[in-house]
Amino acid sequence: MEMFRNSNIEMLYCSRSGSIEHSLRQRDIQHVPITELSVREIRRVSKDFDVDIIHAHDFRASVLAASSFKGRIVSHIHHNPSWIRKYGLNSITYLLATARFSTVVGVSHSVFDEYVFGDLLRQKSMVMGNQVDISYIRRQSERQAEETRDDGPFDIVFLGRLSQPKNPRRFLDIVEKVKRMKPDLRVIMIGDGELRAEIGAEVEKLGLRENILMTGFLDNPYPLVSKSKVLCMTSRWEGFGLAAVEGLSLGLPVVCTDCGGLRQIVDEMCGKTCRTDSEFVYEILKLLDDHEYYEEKSRQAELRSYEFDNISAYREQLEKIYLGDSWV
Repeated sequence: MEMFRNSNIEMLYCSRSGSIEHSLRQRDIQHVPITELSVREIRRVSKDFDVDIIHAHDFRASVLAASSFKGRIVSHIHHNPSWIRKYGLNSITYLLATARFSTVVGVSHSVFDEYVFGDLLRQKSMVMGNQVDISYIRRQSERQAEETRDDGPFDIVFLGRLSQPKNPRRFLDIVEKVKRMKPDLRVIMIGDGELRAEIGAEVEKLGLRENILMTGFLDNPYPLVSKSKVLCMTSRWEGFGLAAVEGLSLGLPVVCTDCGGLRQIVDEMCGKTCRTDSEFVYEILKLLDDHEYYEEKSRQAELRSYEFDNISAYREQLEKIYLGDSWV
């Protein structure tokens, strides 16, 4: 939306109220609150504001838009949950909804490769990796960190929602194993979500309270990320893996699961994709203990991030979609 601030395309951000509102106010983006994501609410907003296009993010929003809106719909899929690999109610419902979409956008090829009906969408689907502005991330990292009880440095950072797809419980298991070798390990978890209370209790149970700082949601996490050494991602699935690019742009090697879009972002030069906890622990310990190994991967991380710096191209592609031009 910030990309189109000075264009002829007027945009509204529609969602339930919550922590996102503070970020929208800071960016002077108009927010239209809804009580719930439902057919009734989508109809109300589209009528009240005379909406021409709905840019629906993820599966549920896309299906509800198809059921309630007669104009053009862009379905933008950011992740690839396990159900897309199976013939079932969810995968079939989304397929039926695609008849109403003008374009289906996936953040990586894995979204369509793994979807059981992916071949049926080829005529109206395209891949657009998440928008990334490397210079913006680095500028933000130089600002004063939001107030926390600690401003680092940290050995490991977790950046993402505390939700099932990001698998923060596995992250704690890995940290607990690394701590056995490095008792003074310093870890920061940046993000909020429905599992926050559960993860907080697990931190206490595993004896990690002195090792882990949980910040909750931060408008600008980058100053604290930049004061960390390694970004660890334990996601069950990732459509793209934006947090990985953000970490790379600040020189952090990324140690992550071998899934989804992460396979196209992280390689042996800038980090490592892992299948087992033992692989995670070994790589993290090597990065923390071997200075030359770390410095080379950190240098390669920054270089790798530039390959995803795509703001101008991303805006151009979106504009073609909104205006109905051919993007092939």
